[in-house]
Amino acid sequence: METSPSFAGASVDISSSQLSASCASVDFENFIAVGFNNVSVALDDDGNATVLAIGQNCVPGTDVIEVDLEPAPYDTALGTLVANLPVVTSEGVTGYPTTSGTVTTGEVETGDTTASGESDVWVFYVETNPAYVEQPVEISSDQLEDRCGQGYTWVSLSNTDGLSFSPGHSPGSPAQGILDDDGNTVFLFNGGRARPGRPR
Repeated sequence: METSPSFAGASVDISSSQLSASCASVDFENFIAVGFNNVSVALDDDGNATVLAIGQNCVPGTDVIEVDLEPAPYDTALGTLVANLPVVTSEGVTGYPTTSGTVTTGEVETGDTTASGESDVWVFYVETNPAYVEQPVEISSDQLEDRCGQGYTWVSLSNTDGLSFSPGHSPGSPAQGILDDDGNTVFLFNGGRARPGRPR
């Protein structure tokens, strides 16, 4: 979410009754705060915040996300999340986002203050052949890890139990995940104060 820098440090509440009704469970996380069905986070010095929504057993479709500014003037903004059916995809490894707003280096800044967190996050899709269903897979990047001055964390979304989302350590590098029924899995990389560049 992107607001005016005049709201820097203010708290916003993120929720979605539609998404919560569409999924068996929904967690909202921003690497500082975690919430079930909603989360309150601090806007960074640019008036922005990034939140990850992890839904389990969700019904495909469109869900409205609501963001409420907690102090006056109590503004509300709405966004739309589209959940698609799982499908077999082309094989390969892809990092997202390739761009983010005016940022062209590919990372999403999740915060630039202590309250909002000082880190960047990348999402990596690992897509293989469905013949490898339920097989373990690993991911790592020495160059990306070395760019992070305050540490890093790899997180496999196929196994998030007990993992910390905050940078500063890695729960095993390479990170390990499990391929789904289409031969795919997703990893998150959270780096503390990552230096600009194009690591491999």
